[in-house]
Amino acid sequence: MVQTTSNSWISHDDLIDLFNRFAIRRETVLEVVAPLDRSLPIIGGEATLIDALIEQIGPNGTIVTPMDFMDNLDPYAWHEMGNLDESPQEYTRYRNAIRPFDAATSVSNPYNPLAENLRLRQGAMVSNHPTHAYVAYGKYAPLIINRQSLHLCRGEDSPTARLVEKRAKFLLLGVHLSALDALLLAYYRSESAPLVIRQSRLKLNDALVWKNYVDIDADTGFFDSVESILIQQGLLKVSALGQVNCFYGQIGDVVDVLTKHFELHSPLNPYRKFNE
Repeated sequence: MVQTTSNSWISHDDLIDLFNRFAIRRETVLEVVAPLDRSLPIIGGEATLIDALIEQIGPNGTIVTPMDFMDNLDPYAWHEMGNLDESPQEYTRYRNAIRPFDAATSVSNPYNPLAENLRLRQGAMVSNHPTHAYVAYGKYAPLIINRQSLHLCRGEDSPTARLVEKRAKFLLLGVHLSALDALLLAYYRSESAPLVIRQSRLKLNDALVWKNYVDIDADTGFFDSVESILIQQGLLKVSALGQVNCFYGQIGDVVDVLTKHFELHSPLNPYRKFNE
């Protein structure tokens, strides 16, 4: 239950007012990101938010949001954090019991109220990635979520890259800018992002397998300074909805500016200079 004061609840009309302040127009392709650890204090919950978004962008618009399935990872990472018993037997038991990813039935973890509500809409589509998928609804949903790469799922063969091509906008509600996957795409394009091998359980040809793939392994603390950069360049609109901070901008502009920024401030630069 969200703890609020009597004047902090957000209504459908409040949401429409925010969208108009940000000049969100009909036919907009829009990535929306909201908190994972709590519901927004909206009367009617995430269903009201999605209804208002659909009303604002119309039948030719598109809504996209990411959703994670972290319990589909090899549990070794959870084991390291102490969330599993130290014994090899418990690790093996847990690992063997993990369900394979299924775009239709797997539930987001951390639980994502916005994504889980959006996926219920008739015509909504979920991309086929075992740990970092996307839900899309609207005109360009098939284009955006089809053929998301297993490897580097926020790189060039990702829904984020397709959103850049469609000149999509982003709307962040109650989350920091670091929650936007566009930052990871910029980090990747700057050739600064460290890579990691991950493993998830999949069902392939009616067999259960553990599949290795390459992913970006970025420390999002590296993104702490980018908010002021985007505001200074006029690329980030900031407003508030009750007690909720909101950000709005164009994904492609953010990727272009931050790719250059990460190139200049990459932690790999000392090694690059040495090699030159």
